[in-house]
Amino acid sequence: MRAFVAIPLPDVFGSWLAVQRPVLVALSDSLRVVPPASGHITLRFLGDLSAVDLSSVMERLRTSLASQTGTTLVLSRLGAFYRQGYPSILWVGPASIPAEMQALASAVTTVLTGLGSNRRLEPFMPHVTIARFNGHGPKPSLPLLLPPVQPLVVPVSKVVLYESVLGTGTPTYIPQGAVELAGFVEGKD
Repeated sequence: MRAFVAIPLPDVFGSWLAVQRPVLVALSDSLRVVPPASGHITLRFLGDLSAVDLSSVMERLRTSLASQTGTTLVLSRLGAFYRQGYPSILWVGPASIPAEMQALASAVTTVLTGLGSNRRLEPFMPHVTIARFNGHGPKPSLPLLLPPVQPLVVPVSKVVLYESVLGTGTPTYIPQGAVELAGFVEGKD
């Protein structure tokens, strides 16, 4: 099973994305907005896991995250990942990362070391992929000027282990288990 650990987005993500859509599609004819169901903040990609590894991931997360404090993340700035000099992915992320979020990402990385296939060493940068640039259309003009977006408040109150089912279209993400974080109070930063 192909798996990753992530923070789910609130239900309002779909309506937030719908409001942002006109701003996003005005950036480029080759931009394709992702379905709202695809939205999440990845903490760790694991790749292919066996059923035994899946159980181990959940047990490790439950044990390690029991005392991790929840927080709120405000997604307020657009960014882009580039491939071969051109933008490939458009994302929204926070202007600043709360200490609780950094601690959570670090705890997940530490506890899952040795499981799965991801050996990436980049520093954690929370973001949500909101659109992809279609490689078949015209290349967007550079530099890519990113407009401001309406902030989206994301309560970080649980961590979910997802199965990623690939197909001919957008992947489908199926929750396999969740761990609630301690001390989360809605509306408290």
